[in-house]
Amino acid sequence: MDPTGHAVAVWEWQSVGKSRAIEMSSAGPDGVWRPPAMLSTSGWSARDAQVAVDGAGRAVVAWRRDTIGADAVIEVAEQRADGGWDMPHAVSASGHRARRPRLAVAPDGATALVWEERVDGTRVVAAATRDARGTWSVPAVISSSVRSDQEPDVAIGPLGAAAAVWIGRDHAGIGVFVAEHTDGSAWSTPQAIGRGDDRPRELARPGRAATGADIAVLPDGRAMAAWTLVRDDANRLGTAIRGADGRWSSLVPEPGAGGPAGGVQIVPLAGGGALLAWEELDAGLIRARVQPITATGAEARCADLSTARSETGGVRLAGGSAPVAVFIDLNRGRVQVADLP
Repeated sequence: MDPTGHAVAVWEWQSVGKSRAIEMSSAGPDGVWRPPAMLSTSGWSARDAQVAVDGAGRAVVAWRRDTIGADAVIEVAEQRADGGWDMPHAVSASGHRARRPRLAVAPDGATALVWEERVDGTRVVAAATRDARGTWSVPAVISSSVRSDQEPDVAIGPLGAAAAVWIGRDHAGIGVFVAEHTDGSAWSTPQAIGRGDDRPRELARPGRAATGADIAVLPDGRAMAAWTLVRDDANRLGTAIRGADGRWSSLVPEPGAGGPAGGVQIVPLAGGGALLAWEELDAGLIRARVQPITATGAEARCADLSTARSETGGVRLAGGSAPVAVFIDLNRGRVQVADLP
């Protein structure tokens, strides 16, 4: 959704006997949704759609499209100023198995896109960027771990500076890695900002399936990241902030009550700082929790979205000037919305 209230939604659709396709619909400030339209090319299976909107309300949609055998490419479709859509085109290299795209768009239209792909049997994180004029870069591998890199996320700030985060393994073991990009430059050499004993696991009870890292770029250009890694035989929440000097440091004390965690998300707030959300196993129940983090990295009091003796899953955050959380009350089987401070 853009600042004026124009919204774009995307989803997967599969009719009987047909391949999966990516469809979209849009709505104006009046809240009226237009009939759906297909974005992906018919005859090829497409999935894992992501959408982001710039300050003028123009959307970019990315997805994975299967090609030959087990190979797949990442495709994008871009919305024009007149509201129409350009034909989708691939941004990843052919001959690999690309998956799990993650997309971020700045107010001026600058775009950062990351994904996983398998190269010579090893998972790597790759990226492509689009400048504010609409020109896409050549895709590049941005990870450098010796084993496997996976579950990337990306964020972009109002001035076009982007940051990517993922979970990987190097000679020192399992870690969380970041790389950064500014317009006209290459991605920086990855650096580890967190360590653990193993990759995160899905929680034993129903909750959000995502187990990777998440990242946000603040209005002043600094970045915050959050993740879960296994420590002491359970998923533990970790966070880090990049200061004005460019150095990453852990937030101390770390958020959370210390129970096994998953589904971590972090979004920037309009006035500076960020909002952190995660799901945590507490006394046998999955609880949804949120915690504001100020622009200086200080943590406000953690708030519990779950009501007493209820379980909550599928938490999604929206930041900006009016932050909200959307989540599922698993006991009552309903979707709820909570306004956040």
